[in-house]
Order: sequence, then structure tokens, then C-alpha cells
Amino acid sequence: MPASIAHRIVFATLMVVSPLLAQAEPMAWISNQGSNSLSVIDTATDTLSGGPITLPPLPHAVAVSATRVYVTHGNGILSIIDKATRMVSTKSFPSNTLAGVAVGPDGSRVYASGYGTDQLFVIDTTTNNAVATLPISDPIGIAVKPDGSRAYIAYDDGFTARIAVLDTTSNTLLPPIGLAGREATGIAVSPDGTRLYVTLGATDRVAIVHLDTNAVSYLDTGGEPRGIVVNHAGTRAYFTKYTTNQVGVIDTATGAVIDHFFPGGNGPWGIDVSADDSRVYVANHDSSNVGIHNVVSHTTVTRSVGSLPVAFGRFIDTYVPPQLPPVLGDVPNQNGTAGVAFSLDLANYVTTTNGDPILSYDIVAGALPVGLDLDTVTGLINGTPALAGRGASITVNVSDDDGASTSDTIAFTIAPPAGAAPFDVMVSSYNASVRGFSQALNGNVAPSRMLTGATTQLMHPLAMAYEPTTGELYVGDSDYSGNNAVRVFAANADGNVAPTRVLDTRFDRRPNALAVDLLHDELVVVGSGCWPCTWPRTAIGAATTLRSLAWGGNSPTQGNNPVSVALDPDNDLMFIGDNDFSNSPTPNLGKVLVFPRTANGGVAPSRVIKGATARIGIGAPYLAFDPVTRQLFVLTNDIDPGNIGIRHARILAFHADADGDVAPLRAIEGAATQLDIPSIDAPYGLSFDSMTQRLLVSIYSNSNAGNRVLAFYAGDNGNVAPLISIGGASTGFDRIGHAAVVPVKLLFRNGFE
Repeated sequence: MPASIAHRIVFATLMVVSPLLAQAEPMAWISNQGSNSLSVIDTATDTLSGGPITLPPLPHAVAVSATRVYVTHGNGILSIIDKATRMVSTKSFPSNTLAGVAVGPDGSRVYASGYGTDQLFVIDTTTNNAVATLPISDPIGIAVKPDGSRAYIAYDDGFTARIAVLDTTSNTLLPPIGLAGREATGIAVSPDGTRLYVTLGATDRVAIVHLDTNAVSYLDTGGEPRGIVVNHAGTRAYFTKYTTNQVGVIDTATGAVIDHFFPGGNGPWGIDVSADDSRVYVANHDSSNVGIHNVVSHTTVTRSVGSLPVAFGRFIDTYVPPQLPPVLGDVPNQNGTAGVAFSLDLANYVTTTNGDPILSYDIVAGALPVGLDLDTVTGLINGTPALAGRGASITVNVSDDDGASTSDTIAFTIAPPAGAAPFDVMVSSYNASVRGFSQALNGNVAPSRMLTGATTQLMHPLAMAYEPTTGELYVGDSDYSGNNAVRVFAANADGNVAPTRVLDTRFDRRPNALAVDLLHDELVVVGSGCWPCTWPRTAIGAATTLRSLAWGGNSPTQGNNPVSVALDPDNDLMFIGDNDFSNSPTPNLGKVLVFPRTANGGVAPSRVIKGATARIGIGAPYLAFDPVTRQLFVLTNDIDPGNIGIRHARILAFHADADGDVAPLRAIEGAATQLDIPSIDAPYGLSFDSMTQRLLVSIYSNSNAGNRVLAFYAGDNGNVAPLISIGGASTGFDRIGHAAVVPVKLLFRNGFE
């Protein structure tokens, strides 16, 4: 080899024995040519970590992977050190000098330069055997592009310095990059893979290669530059000046040398930077120490190592912070009030890791109460709850670059609006009565008032609806033999009092359900012979209907057995609870038919909600509607497939715009709800009161004691107990129909009389 280059690869032959010691991260691994050893500095404390590791003679260059350290030797040996145990194994290659070494980013390949035998060895780290050997004249320093696609090798062909370019996928050499100078030694690639920095020792230069064009610029440095490194941020390059005992600093943005510092010793050779870029580590060959220069405080300390340290290459662990996702703490369960602004900042319960910012907050299960939303960027849950309810919960996690945190479940309880005390619960009963239970009554109690007697004209009241603005109670009545009527009473009616007006519906058979549309001043009645019929709200006697829909057979309306109706007057919609024909492809399957409010005759519905996902079961569903949140509530049921003696009822909530076989927004169901009933009983009515935000469910039973009314908040979800359960012998119920919430006194919505 040329003498001018040979003096730059110095070897000695001292053997030192050291104990093995497990490492901490990150470490600086310093090869000592004079003592044939490897010193280890813990960069977290900048102190030596254990004693020196004994190596074969003439250790020189160093490369570090996730689990191993590779050291080249002047006799063609490659040492492989296990980082965890610090055990040393060796592999010989047909070269009198291994000069440079680098490891690919995935750790599967090591590249070693065979100086003097003009070879580059591509080594498989699984077997430590060369999988390719390529001819390069006197190769020394090696750098691998961060994406692993190229390896760059500094060499001198005897006439000029050059950079060999290796395609690491095919292990083939691409055209070299020529440099103006001699003795290309140290080489470093920028973190973004766009530039190379090469020391030209014999001509006292650093070459900067722009890899997009292979254009080269030069910096005159003096001092015979050797090792070179680019910091992890890509903002600075540092190079050692062997003969002037200095380290030069290059501003990579301008490509200019902007500073020099003394590294704490003489003959600086190998150089690397700490994982956080705050310190530069320099192997001072002639002083047998490592200088540690703090680039923030501009102070330098030294640590003595073995004799004649070289550490040529990247000798500090490429520290990768552990992939620790953020930590989400226990978020307390939350309470709110319908109509009152709510806010919860999930960021207050998050601990970030590795300094990584939170990328997203996500609901992975459940749903927020109606009216609340999660900002997935900030983690803020806010809004105004629209419905009182229990059982709503969400399961959330947070994510950063390292993945998602463990999840946490947050339960929400939303109280009804302040002052929204329950009013009387009025219940229609087969024994010619409407029975009222004050807000204090619950369980097997006698009614606090009762609408009954010959003057009331009540026969077997079935359906009921309360209109709060006019303060009127509408009662659908039938004797099951053709005498049918809608009787209207004042809200505070009690005892044997006459209705204020009566609509004769005898020709349309019994009224199963009623709905009052104050916006359009209409009354809609659904019955076994009226599917549905619409009258003026104040119609009396045998008034003519405004409209009616066709039903039965193969009518386009798809109507068969209507039991309920709900209205969305603001959006001109009408919902009908019905079921399929017994001989249809889906016999007796419940469904909700949606029509324009003014639909008339044999017209098809605009939408149909039904199917396995919608979970509307057998029989016809009972409906209620909240015009504020535009939620449609559906009371439905199925017979237990494993026990035909049990009927499972449930309340489903859909948005008013739902269509087809869509999943409900939530469901009230389960043993605690008391909606699991004997199969001989049946759900027989559903109503919603916007002032108390309650849903009332009627359970019809042929056993008087089995008739009862259950109340839930409209925002309830899951297996929640009813707020009240009115039933038992003392109630006097006999095969009940619908229930409604009715105030004893007519109150304005602001609570003042």
C-alpha cells in the first residue's frame, strides 16, 4: 500500500483481559489498537461501563447494530461482540487488513473493507459469511444510506480519491464518484440520504457530494482530516484533524466550516455524536483518551480508555427510543345534566412517552351521550347533553407514533333538566278506566286519581297521547265490537267527568295508537281498520278523514298490522310500526315504515327500517319520537329461542333518518330492565315525555297482577334498572294499554304557572 496511506492505519499488539458485563443503552464502543481491547463508555453518564473487552490484535474500525458490535482488525479478522453478554467471537476474511466497517439499517448485512487486498466484503450477519466480494482499490471508510439501498465506500485508486457506490439489493457496483484529492478516508452520509461528506487526508480537504446530481464541493480544512460524522438532526458535520489536534464543525445548511474545538487530546481519529446530538465523542489516538465535547456549553471532558484508541466509524449505539405508546390514566366516570354544557379534557389524563406528541384520541367502543362529541385531535369532549340517561359509556385510547395506549372505559350519567320532576303517570286499562299515579308513587300502589264512570264514556281504553301545549289527554277507546272513538279530556280530569270532545272512529275500527300534530293541527290514528287515518285535530263526531293509507294484501304501503304511529312534524314525516305478513319471506318480522306526512292512498314508503341488524323483532313495534334530538324509539321483542316461555323485549333508538337494516344507536335491554317477561305477556305501548325525558313502557298481561308500567330515561343504554315500576294488585290494572306522563296542573315549559 502507499506509505502515505499506510501510516493512517496504525496497529499494535497488546492483549488485555476484561470481565463480561451487561450493557446499558446507549454505549460508545472504543477500539484500542495499542491494548487490543474495546472500552465501553455509557453515554448516559459518560463513565466507563465495566472493564475493557479483550479483542484479537490490531482492532481498528467499529460498527454497531441493535444487538452486536463489529470490529475490524489489521490481520483480516472481524470480531463480533454480543452487546448483552459482551462475549466475543471472530471470523477471518482473506485480507491482510480489514480497515472500515458499517452495518445496514436492518442489521442483516455488514460491509467490511479489505484494505491492501482491494476487496469489499458483504457479510450476512446470520452466518457471518461473506455473500459477496467485490473489487475496490484500497477501500477504507464505509457509510450506508439510511434507507439501506446504497453503501458508499471511500477509496483511492492510486491516482485520485473516489467513492464506490454499491447497490445493496443486487450487491453490484454502480459507477463511482470521482473526487479531486487523495486518500479518501472517513465518509458519512446525511440522515436524509442526500449528501456525502468525505475526508481527503493527503489534500487537507472535506468533499461534499450532492447525491441527486453527484456534484461535489470542497472545503479546505488543513490538519489531515480523518474521521467524520453527521449528527442525527442533519444540521452539523464534525471531522477530526489529526495533525492539528482539532475537530472542525460544518454547518450543513451553508456547507461552510463554522467552528473548531480542541477535543481534549492529541491525534484525534474516530468521531461520533450522542443520540441526542448534545455531545461529540472523539477517540484521541495519541493521548489514549476519549474527549467528550458538549456542543451546548462548549465544554470538554475526557475519559481514559485503552492504548491508542481509533474507533473509526459509527461507534455509538444508534439509540432508538423504546416504542412506548402513551399512557392513558383512569378517567373518572362522568355526570352531567341535560341542557347544561359539559366538558371533559382527556389530555389531562394522558402521560406522553419519548417526548412524542399525541396524534389522536379515539373511541374504540361505545358511544357518547346524545349532544356530546369528541375532538380526536385535542381530546376534548364537550357539548350539551340532550337527553337524560344512564348506561352510556365509551372506551377510549390515545395514540402517538409508537402506537395506541391501553384503553379506558368512561361511564356517563346524565340527569334530567333541573326542575323536571316527573308528573302523573296515566295508564289506560281494560276495565273502562284511565288510572293516574303521582310522581311519588312506585311499585304496587293504588292510583292517586282515576278517570272512570259512565260520564267518561270510556269502554276499553287502549291508546293515549298527551299534548302539553293545549293540556289535553287523547284516549283511543273501543269496545272491540265496532264502537270506537277518540275521547279528549283536560289534563287534570279526574273521576266521572265528560270528555271535552269525541271523535267517532267506529267505521275505522279500534284505535291502537294516536299522535297529535300541533304544527299542522292534525290528529293521526292507527288502528286495525285505519292504516293510518288523519283528521283535523279538533274534529268531532263522525268527521271525514283528511287522508288515509291503504293496507293489507299486497298494498304498495307494505302495511299489514299497524300498532303505532310517531310524527316528525318539523320534517313532514310519519313513522308507522308494523310487521310483515305471516306468509311473507320474513313472516311477522317487525318493521318501521316511513312516509311523508301527507302520504295518502296506496303509496310506497320512502324508507323501511327492518332486518337482522336493526333487531326489530316479531310482532309489530311500538314507537315514540323526540323532536329535539330526532330520535325514534322502538319497543320490540323476540321469543327466547332456547325457552319459548320467555319474551325478550327491548327499546331501540334510531335516528329519524335511519334506513334499511341499520344498527340502532343504542338499546335498553337485559335482566335488570325487567323487560324480559313471560311469553304470554307482551309489550303494549311506548311514550316519550320531552319535559321529564322519560320513556314509558306498558307491559300487557292477562294476569291483572302482571300488568305494569316501567319508566326509563330516553338516553338510557344497556342493562339499566327502570326508574319506576308501577304494577301489582293494588293498581287495579286489567290488561293495560298505553301510558302517558300528564301534569296535574298545566305548566308552562319554563316551570311557572
